[in-house]
Amino acid sequence: MIRRLLAAAVCLALIATPTALAAGHKKKPKGFTPKSIAGTWSGNWNNQTFGSTGTVTLSTKLLHKGKAFEFHVGLGGNALGCSPQPPERTPVISKGRGQNHWNSKGFTLHLTSPAYGEFTVKYVHKTHKLTGSGGHPPCAPGVSWALDGKLTHAAFTGNVSIDLGNGQKASSTLTANRK
Repeated sequence: MIRRLLAAAVCLALIATPTALAAGHKKKPKGFTPKSIAGTWSGNWNNQTFGSTGTVTLSTKLLHKGKAFEFHVGLGGNALGCSPQPPERTPVISKGRGQNHWNSKGFTLHLTSPAYGEFTVKYVHKTHKLTGSGGHPPCAPGVSWALDGKLTHAAFTGNVSIDLGNGQKASSTLTANRK
């Protein structure tokens, strides 16, 4: 389940990355917009401690004429030690401040997921920094995690620190590329 939380965080991070500039355009966007993250990301997670792996898929769906968005997140493998779960959607992220909102500086997502538990992810457009934390998935209620990642226009890399809740720690890496 921890792996799934990590993968979900990574997927969310990937979606938050600005897209490559369209051909012929020389100006970069001045800040984050939902259109800058439209698309699909795919990659893998790898638990360094236990040697387990799985896939990560994330797509961004634009809503309200591009003024809002939501993520569709899927994690393959036995993430967080739990059996594979079906893909999920995040809450709609609309323009504004606070949880589940975006502005020119980035976005913050808060989610209570039936498969992954509770988590919060924050993306800062200026630095491309993606951070997050969460835990308590139904299949592993004592597990928690923290994400430290970087999201660029084409790729995401992240490290996840996992607390198994029994005195043991684990770590995973996440990588994904925009298609």
